[in-house]
Amino acid sequence: MSNRSLYLRFMGLANAVQKGAGADIDPIALKLLEAITDGYEQGKLLRVSDVLELNELASYATLHKKLEQLKRNNWVAVKCMVGDHRSRYLTPTKVTLKYFDNLGKALIKVGQNDC
Repeated sequence: MSNRSLYLRFMGLANAVQKGAGADIDPIALKLLEAITDGYEQGKLLRVSDVLELNELASYATLHKKLEQLKRNNWVAVKCMVGDHRSRYLTPTKVTLKYFDNLGKALIKVGQNDC
């Protein structure tokens, strides 16, 4: 199976995962969600201000709008650290973690069927 076929197969599975999760996430919101989840996985939670500085993705206003959509749709949660209520940190919700787990499973499935 060619690399192109593997990729297209993965994208088909990824689209199925998105539909199954009820994920109606546009590309900018998905990039934000990936950045937030990556920080969480590395033990380096992103602050709201960190996300709003990702100006290579979009303007400040657009990032703010997308972040609000992610919060409203239960993809991210805002946490305050004990003793510091000035900074607000973003964490992926259980829904988000399950979504990325399922994408990982789809990637493994494609790789296992590479005959």
